[in-house]
Amino acid sequence: MIIKYCAAAIFLVVTFVMSAACSAADQTKPNYIFAMRLTGMSSSDQAQMKNMITEIGKILSKRENFTISIKYYNDDEVFMKDALGGKMDFVFTPSKYFVYVLLKKKKYDALYTYSVLGLKGEKWCFYVNAKRGFKSIADLKNKKIVMTNGRDDYYECRKLIESNPLDYFMTIINPADILSAFYEMSMNGYDAVFASELGYKNMKFTNPGPVKDVEPILCTELLPFNPFLVSKKVPKQTAIRFRDILITAHKDEDFRTYWPLLKNFKIKFVEMSNDDFKPYIMLFEDGMKKGWEMDYQRFNRLVKPK
Repeated sequence: MIIKYCAAAIFLVVTFVMSAACSAADQTKPNYIFAMRLTGMSSSDQAQMKNMITEIGKILSKRENFTISIKYYNDDEVFMKDALGGKMDFVFTPSKYFVYVLLKKKKYDALYTYSVLGLKGEKWCFYVNAKRGFKSIADLKNKKIVMTNGRDDYYECRKLIESNPLDYFMTIINPADILSAFYEMSMNGYDAVFASELGYKNMKFTNPGPVKDVEPILCTELLPFNPFLVSKKVPKQTAIRFRDILITAHKDEDFRTYWPLLKNFKIKFVEMSNDDFKPYIMLFEDGMKKGWEMDYQRFNRLVKPK
């Protein structure tokens, strides 16, 4: 699964305000594990994020009564095993399915989420070149599209088109990232891209070339961004403090260096509850009742990264 096209800036900001460097930690303070599974982010972005975490973590270590150890996972199975085994205190993953499982197992609660580029949630849309004359999803029947082979994408797509994507489209390719997805459509003859509105808006903001003349023809309902999760074993007041650090980061003098980033990407953080994530819980549970999971496993075998 990939990172779902979110700007790397979101994750840089989200993580640095929650992190503390272990080397600078006061060993008398309680230490919490913040686990992240960030598949799809480039190695350079990950390196940049880790540097920022270390730098800003020193600030929090000096002023808060707790420290945090950041743990990055490179394997889905190990990540979920540790998460379900209670080895994490705070968790972030761009996978909506993983969030669904962790909430369903009642090991974690949603704590907060974010808005970015003016979006308070996300839609998944079929994007086409307006000059090619596609007006509806019916126009894409037996056409060639670009979409990832992630479970989240499959369930969203299947609900939207009311059909198995493998039966509906002639060809489906899995792109390396959102940039290459729109390049495939514009340069290699693919007819549509199925992607998040956030990915599309982020490209219009940072790299508009590949999305010139591109517009959506069919989208899902507005759905919440993924929450950051907190383990039920974390003291309530500590969890609240974590949340409030994020919510007030845009006016916290200790984080003045990052105010331009927050402002430019219009990033804000807001409280979130388990109930706010219910649309995705319903999506997965309804799909599984209809047998979509078996179809997805076949889809995942056939639609491989290009």
